Amino acid sequence: MRLTVFIFLAILFTSLAVAQPRKLIIVATFPNLVKDIKLVACSEEVVSLVPAGADPHEYQLTSRDLDLVKRANLIVSTAHTSFEIDLRKKVEQKEFKAVLIELTKIPGIVILNNPALNQPNYHMPIYDPGNYKLFIKYLALKLAEINPLEAEIYLNRAESVARKIDSIVNSTPKLNVVAAADYPFTQYAVSWLGIEIKYLVVKEAGVSATPSDIEKLKEALAKKEVKIVVVAEPVELPASKLLKSLAEKYEVPVLYIPLPFSKGSILSKLEYISSQAKSIKLQLGEKGALLNEKSPFLEIAAGILSLLIIVELYFYYWRVKE
Repeated sequence: MRLTVFIFLAILFTSLAVAQPRKLIIVATFPNLVKDIKLVACSEEVVSLVPAGADPHEYQLTSRDLDLVKRANLIVSTAHTSFEIDLRKKVEQKEFKAVLIELTKIPGIVILNNPALNQPNYHMPIYDPGNYKLFIKYLALKLAEINPLEAEIYLNRAESVARKIDSIVNSTPKLNVVAAADYPFTQYAVSWLGIEIKYLVVKEAGVSATPSDIEKLKEALAKKEVKIVVVAEPVELPASKLLKSLAEKYEVPVLYIPLPFSKGSILSKLEYISSQAKSIKLQLGEKGALLNEKSPFLEIAAGILSLLIIVELYFYYWRVKE
């Protein structure tokens, strides 16, 4: 009898242990990804490999990083820096058991062409609202596969984020203008606004615009081909300072884009961008209205001038005839 009770209790406790949600470890390669992952995650531990303030393009994996990744259940990577490529190789070689999510390889993700180099732009594609929704939903699906007991929570949270993104996009006006920007990542942050970035001060990590490129940019600003400039915020980096000063010189509106590595999720950053777009739309509209108000007067003035010329020619004709 005692043996039967013991076996029953052992089975019961084993079942309870199995039924407990797993405590997952999620590793993000970039610090800014942590906030976005936490929008979907439950009680998971979410950590970043690259410390806040460090340049991911110059970062190298440490022994601490490797120990952390060995314990991880899921890795989220932007997939374009050298240390992230090393990480991918280690996962492919089965050195780590973790599931790897690479932003650029998520099904359906749209990769834009860098306008200055005419090659794929891999800098933070999830700054685009459509790509961001795909990332959030894909993340939820992968977490649900790893930890099925929390699947409903992950999927519901992802759906909630997607609805917020839809609300932002639907309430934000399209600007439909040509722009200049300081860094490639801004392309994803503004293309959904109908903004075509044609000029870049920094074309790629370590590749700046030439003096000739800057002169062409100034000419485009002077001719009002470039209607707005897109500047990374905080305005601390040399390229950002240069572009902001040019915008002030040529009286062109500035749309500020939070740096991807700054605090806050992409969701909160898109809300901030949306509020600026609404303000800039009003500015551009006011300029257009002023031009429209002036045009009737210009037409009248042109008509009067034409009439005076005709009259003067008429009198000149009669003087010559006499």
